[in-house]
Amino acid sequence: ATTVTYSAGAVLRVITYTSSGSLKVRVYYNNVMIGSEQTVSDAGIISNTKHGLFSTYSGNTFDNFTLWARGSGTTKFTDAPFEELTATRNTTTKYNNSTASVQLVAGGTDANYLQSVNVGDTSTYNLIAYAYTTGAAVTTADLNLYYDTAELTTTFTPMGGTGWYKLTGSFTGVASAKDYGVRVKAGKTVYVDEMHLQVGTGTTQNMYVLNSNTGVTGLNVQGIINGTLNGVATYSKAGTISDADFSGGVSDGLMGIDTTNHRLYFREGGAWSYIARTGGFQIPDYESEILNLKSGDYLMPYVESFMSDGAIHGMYQKFDLNKVLAASDAGAIKFASHVTFGKDSGGVAKIASGSAEISIAFEKEYTSAPIVTASQLWDIDQSTLDVMGQLGTFILPKQKYIVAGVTTKGFTILLESSASAELKFGWTAAGIKN
Repeated sequence: ATTVTYSAGAVLRVITYTSSGSLKVRVYYNNVMIGSEQTVSDAGIISNTKHGLFSTYSGNTFDNFTLWARGSGTTKFTDAPFEELTATRNTTTKYNNSTASVQLVAGGTDANYLQSVNVGDTSTYNLIAYAYTTGAAVTTADLNLYYDTAELTTTFTPMGGTGWYKLTGSFTGVASAKDYGVRVKAGKTVYVDEMHLQVGTGTTQNMYVLNSNTGVTGLNVQGIINGTLNGVATYSKAGTISDADFSGGVSDGLMGIDTTNHRLYFREGGAWSYIARTGGFQIPDYESEILNLKSGDYLMPYVESFMSDGAIHGMYQKFDLNKVLAASDAGAIKFASHVTFGKDSGGVAKIASGSAEISIAFEKEYTSAPIVTASQLWDIDQSTLDVMGQLGTFILPKQKYIVAGVTTKGFTILLESSASAELKFGWTAAGIKN
């Protein structure tokens, strides 16, 4: 009890089958199920053997009535001329930035999605389409190309790792209208995009475009070469790349991959240069001005030159403090803040009461005996100094001393007589060249 809009040439289809002693009935018009599946339990109707068409209106006409057995399971008939196929425009899953694909959902039987075309001649043609399922491999178990009244032998080629597959099949054209498209297998959902006919077939061919044997082809590509599907490859070998690797001639702009040293070589100005794939950095031998380098040496970057566009070209050299000092103003070093030296460069020596000397040992031996200076320290707080200043007199503890026995390993501070109280001395040591 459902009203639908009339469509010229549309198929009216009734499917019946039995299940658990009941008759199941579905009605389709123009490939759309009308209403819902109905159940008939009347035993007399279930056992009926006559099938046909009936209308209470004499103005109705019917054509091409056919009865097909469907079967069940693996024995079901899949070549009946009806299609349980739902076609939907899809703007999400599409190939090569197209506007949209068609989503094809097949029901219980294999189903065709076709278009009638008259190619007008008997040339050899390729029928090409691109298909996608879930991202998994697309195979003949999902769909095949279809021509006229049968499936074409279909080749499936993956388009990189996109999940899209190129479907290709060939046939001889006919100068009359024929159906072209795909046949989707029962229960499958596929997306189809960019279906087209291509005149002429053949094996893969090499294209040679030469220009006076200069090594540069006369092929001028207007626009951008799109390599996003399967990528763009360049020459690759194990080891250094040079002109000798290119038998067809060389020209600036050539590139190659060194798979041993993991470098990208490029030819410019008639010479080969490279950039390296590394977690650190590499200094090309043709740029290096560093001599006698060994593992563990420190390097220092410096400005080597300025480029014509104002960019700076930097290089590295071995770190040499003497060179840094020589390059500064008159050899002088200026410190903007405090400088802290190690414990072998200075400290405080305490001579206990009753003792007349103290020896200081360097933690790390000097290359040559350093220059050592020492001065006596007086432990007195500021308030006492202020009182003595007000009295106008300072009574200073005096003790004669000398620095003696200076070697690369240490030195000794000697007193003229034993100390009557603990004495403190501040000392410094400095290694002096020559």
